[in-house]
Amino acid sequence: MPNIISQDVREQVALRLNAGSTPKMIGESLGCGVKSVYRMKKQFTFHEGNYIATPLRRTMRASITRAALVEMSQILTENPKLTLKELRDRCIEHEIFEADDAPDISSIWRRLQQLGHRYKKPIYQDDRAKRTIRQHETCIFRKSQDEQVLDPTTLLSFDETFIFQ
Repeated sequence: MPNIISQDVREQVALRLNAGSTPKMIGESLGCGVKSVYRMKKQFTFHEGNYIATPLRRTMRASITRAALVEMSQILTENPKLTLKELRDRCIEHEIFEADDAPDISSIWRRLQQLGHRYKKPIYQDDRAKRTIRQHETCIFRKSQDEQVLDPTTLLSFDETFIFQ
């Protein structure tokens, strides 16, 4: 999980950028990476030649407890074809999470992966799609023979050539 840099550190980075320090110097003095300083610099607002550390826009969501994880796993074993969004909605219905405080779908998926759940793409397969036209026609012919739809007296030819009398 990435380390979230506090607002105090963000303000220090903005002050030092305004003072003319390089990102490398700022990273070394504050104990954060140079790339982090560059990322913060992009996030800051630039007004009248100064960088202003804007507060982080994060929504705090409930973490997934062990009991909630067990209940989600039970829901998934009962209904294995649920999507993650449907799973989260079911958890809200069963009052595992509150509607406003439900975790993000990606968080739910990461925690389910830790339990050993895997997503396998559903296989939608039509067996008839693998048949050739010849196999299909033969199948229909045999089926019609079994159901006695074909009258043997009117059948003129068994191959592809037909003779009309």
